[in-house]
Amino acid sequence: MKLKHEKNTKSINIEEFKALANNLIPTTPEQAEWICNEVERLTQEHPELKEKFKEWNKMPESERKELEEIIQHILAEADRAHQKW
Repeated sequence: MKLKHEKNTKSINIEEFKALANNLIPTTPEQAEWICNEVERLTQEHPELKEKFKEWNKMPESERKELEEIIQHILAEADRAHQKW
């Protein structure tokens, strides 16, 4: 399933996004390398993401955990919707 951002005509692959979100905590050196490569690629394609990462790092831990829970909920909903297609 492909989604289009209203302001950006570039297609976004939901599976790529889920893979990135689900692998943010690496358990192997290969996963850590993959995450670094993906973050570098995405921040080059979308420089505004660097500012978002800076904001995220300044956020208090409790607030960040709350947002992470919201992200997990969104990913679960996206997965359920994707399975219906």
